[in-house]
Amino acid sequence: MISQRCQSRVPTELIYDSATAAGEKRVHLLNEYFSNNFCVHSNPLPPAQLQPICSHSLSSLSTSSDEVRYLLSSLPLNRSPGSDNISAIFVRNAAESLAYPFSRLLNRCFAEGIFPSSWKQPNIIPILKSGDKTHVSSYRHIPLFSILSVVFERIIKDRLYNFVSPYLDSAQHGFLSGSSTLTNLSLLLSDATQSLSNNTQLDVIYLDLSKAFDIIDCNLLLHQLTHRFNNHGNFLSLL
Repeated sequence: MISQRCQSRVPTELIYDSATAAGEKRVHLLNEYFSNNFCVHSNPLPPAQLQPICSHSLSSLSTSSDEVRYLLSSLPLNRSPGSDNISAIFVRNAAESLAYPFSRLLNRCFAEGIFPSSWKQPNIIPILKSGDKTHVSSYRHIPLFSILSVVFERIIKDRLYNFVSPYLDSAQHGFLSGSSTLTNLSLLLSDATQSLSNNTQLDVIYLDLSKAFDIIDCNLLLHQLTHRFNNHGNFLSLL
């Protein structure tokens, strides 16, 4: 759902291929464009005979009222609400009262492998990247999910990260705590300096994957989590 307050940020008329839309019909044009960017893979998965790289698994998870209270109290006050219009300010102020019942709800979801469908419906904010404002291809989408969904995903993300991080390559810098493009460039600078000192050749290849998160094969990732990381059960149903 495109946020109403964001419809005024785009021109009164939008163009997508040969189609033109104005007023509320702009929402359908943006939705069509954003949906077409998402790639649904139909390629067969590799054989399941993969050797697990760990002996334990993350087949189930749970949380506590203390953890939920901390996460609710730590929400940024300026975080925008999702389609349920529940604000971060309300959740933070009510964290003490919400912690126990919300932790019970989350643990029930974890036990049954259910991600509430209403938490999967975000407000979509179209953000101009560059180019002609009247062309939908000039926009990228920012999804704003329910505040409660954010807490739910944070718990899953923390458990999954702690589980797989020991097996990640030390050369990876993206999406890891304490690592970033800066640490990557720092390592490159060190290697380049050493190469100059030793009068040796240094080859560097940088690749930019367009719309990487939209085209990644999620089934392949789940396949790896199942067979390489020995995960089964309700946990995979949440991803």
